[in-house]
Amino acid sequence: MESNSSFDFVCDCGCDVEYASQKARELDELIEKRADQKASINEEKRFNAHREEFQLEVLKLLQEEGIRKEGVELSSASPLISDTYIIDGVTLLSDDFIPDSVETDPLYEETSLIKSPYSLEYQEVNHKTGKRKLAWKESATLVLICNPIAYGKCEEIDVFLKGVKKPLRFPNGEISEETFRRQTPFARKGINVSVKRHYESFLRSLRECPNKKFLTIPKHAGGIKLQNGVTTYISSESVIPGLEELFPQEVRDHKMVAHALPLKDMVAIYRKAMPNCLEAKIATIVRTESLLLPWFEAEGLHPDCGFSISYTNDAERETAIALTKRKNYSSTVVQALTDRIPKVRKELSAANDVTVLFTFSGIFDEGTSLDNAFKEIMWDINGENGDEDGTRKIIVILTDIPERIPDDYPVYYINCSEDIVSKNVPVLQRLAGMLDYSFKEYLYNNPDTAKQLVRDGIKVARHIVSTFSNVVVTDIMKMTLATAHILERLGVVTDSDFRGVIRWLMSEASSRLTMTDLYCNSFKSAVSNTILSKELKLSMQFGPLFYSDDGYTAFFRTEDKSINLSGDTLKNVIIPKTPAGSVTKMNKHAKEKGMLIAQHTNKRKLKVAFGEGLIEDVEVFSYKSSVLNAEAKAYVDDIINNEYWFNIGEYPDGFVPVLYNADGTRVAGYVFNPDMDDNFHEVYFGYTRSGKTFAMTNRAVQMVEIEGADAVLIFDQTGGFSPEEVDKHIGKELRSKYFSFWNVYEDGVPVNLLDLRGCRTLKEERERIFRIYAMMTKSLGSYQEPILKIAVNCLLRQMKKDPDMKIEDIINYIEYISCNDDGEPVMDEAHRKLCLKLKTIIEDLVDMPVSKNNWGEFVKAQDKPIIVISTGADSVGKGSEIIDMMLESIYGYKQCFPSSRYTVVIDEAQDLYLHEKGAVNVLLRKGGKHGITILMASQSFPDPNVQFGKVVGNCGRLRSYHPKADDLKRAANYFNCGKEEVDFLQQGECFDKGPFWSRYRNENVINTLRGKTVVFEPAAEIKNDTEEDEQP
Repeated sequence: MESNSSFDFVCDCGCDVEYASQKARELDELIEKRADQKASINEEKRFNAHREEFQLEVLKLLQEEGIRKEGVELSSASPLISDTYIIDGVTLLSDDFIPDSVETDPLYEETSLIKSPYSLEYQEVNHKTGKRKLAWKESATLVLICNPIAYGKCEEIDVFLKGVKKPLRFPNGEISEETFRRQTPFARKGINVSVKRHYESFLRSLRECPNKKFLTIPKHAGGIKLQNGVTTYISSESVIPGLEELFPQEVRDHKMVAHALPLKDMVAIYRKAMPNCLEAKIATIVRTESLLLPWFEAEGLHPDCGFSISYTNDAERETAIALTKRKNYSSTVVQALTDRIPKVRKELSAANDVTVLFTFSGIFDEGTSLDNAFKEIMWDINGENGDEDGTRKIIVILTDIPERIPDDYPVYYINCSEDIVSKNVPVLQRLAGMLDYSFKEYLYNNPDTAKQLVRDGIKVARHIVSTFSNVVVTDIMKMTLATAHILERLGVVTDSDFRGVIRWLMSEASSRLTMTDLYCNSFKSAVSNTILSKELKLSMQFGPLFYSDDGYTAFFRTEDKSINLSGDTLKNVIIPKTPAGSVTKMNKHAKEKGMLIAQHTNKRKLKVAFGEGLIEDVEVFSYKSSVLNAEAKAYVDDIINNEYWFNIGEYPDGFVPVLYNADGTRVAGYVFNPDMDDNFHEVYFGYTRSGKTFAMTNRAVQMVEIEGADAVLIFDQTGGFSPEEVDKHIGKELRSKYFSFWNVYEDGVPVNLLDLRGCRTLKEERERIFRIYAMMTKSLGSYQEPILKIAVNCLLRQMKKDPDMKIEDIINYIEYISCNDDGEPVMDEAHRKLCLKLKTIIEDLVDMPVSKNNWGEFVKAQDKPIIVISTGADSVGKGSEIIDMMLESIYGYKQCFPSSRYTVVIDEAQDLYLHEKGAVNVLLRKGGKHGITILMASQSFPDPNVQFGKVVGNCGRLRSYHPKADDLKRAANYFNCGKEEVDFLQQGECFDKGPFWSRYRNENVINTLRGKTVVFEPAAEIKNDTEEDEQP
């Protein structure tokens, strides 16, 4: 019975449709269930029949996967390993480098090689007997084709076997039977086949290896660009375990300090450890610069110069090495430049993207070997050493005798001092390595950012060098400036450091130290360190602290800021710490350097206090304060401060505050006694807005309130003392109390310039009037002076008859002298110039109000002690001549009435008549005994050889605020300080040389102090017994 379905079968049995459908479903389910049971039984029978075959298949898959994974782990450990290699545009494949089998297995051979499908071993099978022998069991997990040269040619092929750490190495890519046999005695154990069969099995294993790769072995450490276009950094971390011998010694030795800290954190840590001096910052810049050499090369810049670092002791040398060495950060050993030339060449040729450090010393190293080494370095820098495989490097030479370096040698000089010494060199060197590692990771993980950083740095550097004059610009100069700019952006160096690097490149970088420099640097280091360590005891000249002639004590002399040491003290404490060896030799160099305040015997006799009231003469060697480093100078300054600086309000009687200290907590000044024969004339210098007018305004009030001046006359040519300006300096309340204002061009000359009261003789009258008119002309020729004197005599005779004579009437008498008997003018050129000059000045006075007062009456009429007399409405030239006339008038008046005390303030003093016979000069030389004190100001610090400089020499106090650029050197020399100290003065800060009260000597002592302008603070007015007004 045929049926197409269970439903048809049921229908054929005579059942109705509904019943047939139900039964059909039941029958289908039964059939399906029975079929599943039967299939399961058949599958189990089939699996049991092939169980061993399935297990072997799984084992085969596991072994193949293990071989593949082991090879992948080895090959993925380095970016130097790749799947393909491109040479001259041709892509090479790994199979091109593996040789074919040495033989095949013909069918008629009794034996043949087969590979076990499960164990992956190679076996030799005897077809007659069916016996099998193991031929090869070590599967190849990784094949590395090293540095391919062309199709089928490479420098070496390395084969890693499963379970074997050391690879099989085949030089020149030749996998020969002999090379294989020498390296595989371990694989012969348990093997009973011929070497040929063994070798054949190995070749078949190579061709079937799933991991055949290319390996690029770098020739140098540093940045390299791989054949796939990726740039990476090569160091000892790049060395593949087991293949150490393949990598150059330079790469293996280039050990960096790996860590996980980000660059930002590492910068903060390194800055705290880095010595705070410019030399340390430059050394750091040079070291970091070597990391950027690949990017500089891409921009067309190459190291065309090196660097020389000079030191005076081992501590400086060790720190300099720690700051500049760019590999093996655990050692400060560097290559000696006087070693055999092959070693020097090897050091040069092996280095890439690092600093190459050489050293030589005057103690051991001399001779032709050093000259030859200099030639090798020169050839390397200039690319003339014949080495086609040129490397990028920055050469650094460390020496204690830089003068041994040939003239015009291509190096920039970094001259170290004691300031560079680190307290912990190993820690500093390790932190340098950590910073380099962080910077390297930042650069190579962010190549686009690195490229932009370098380009921005080069742009800044090129702009800076374009402003240099008389300086040879080199690539290394641009690279150093660019690196400094990058490190400033990253926070390693500051803006001040960057500007310091610019100044160094413009000046000091081209200057090498001499033996004198080295000796003096070591002397400075020895003196400073022994003072700070208290090994050298320090006293003051007049105590306390008192001097002791024990061979271990020095004393400080405040007048010239000198450090004074006896011969025994030098021998006991200082000389053993220098390379000089003797006091005589050390002083010879100190004298040459200008550090020794020398007389013909190099010694000088000074008084010094051995105790209270016990002062004796001693012979000492005196050295300038420049022998102290910054830390020692601060220590000594603190001792000095105790002599000259007083807590605010804790002053001796008659004390006049002059300067605040840096933080405004202490005050230095002098004790004023009108009976003392001291020179209290003062002169202030500084450019506009440096603080001169502020100081003079407060000083004027101080003169009245503290020193008891009857009047302060301020002669203002420029409007700098207008009511509005004075309010800025002391406030409206003090201005209203102390100041009155007189404008010559509105109110007239304040006094009668022809006033003769007080003159006792005709000669005195003639002299007074003559000098008034002489100030109008500023200079008189030998012919003009007699003419003016005759005219003055005529004027005086007429004044006896007419007391109302005016100052302009002198013109009539000068013209009268020039007439002939007929009354016709017959002036010659000199006569005409005299008349014209007087007319030019007098014409401004003709229409002015005329005063009958003398200076005493004028001051009394103003009813204020400080009077600003302004002549600034007209030209400075005419205003200055009117001031000269008034100053001469003041001097004439004070000669006759010396009892009152006047202070005369002169702004822009350089515009006045400064001749020896001029009023300013006369007042400075003779005014003191007539009760006149002069306070002058000028923008320019004068040359002592010009007239203004000679006039300034008559002042007892000289103060300099920030001077003009042209005056920096003169100011620094005068105050015995560095140009940088003067240049860094802020508004209101100044150097002041003048009398200061010494608490030890109980007298005013001429000394130089640095401080800030003292602000006048009037005492509070008492309202009643318990309350006082607050200071406004």
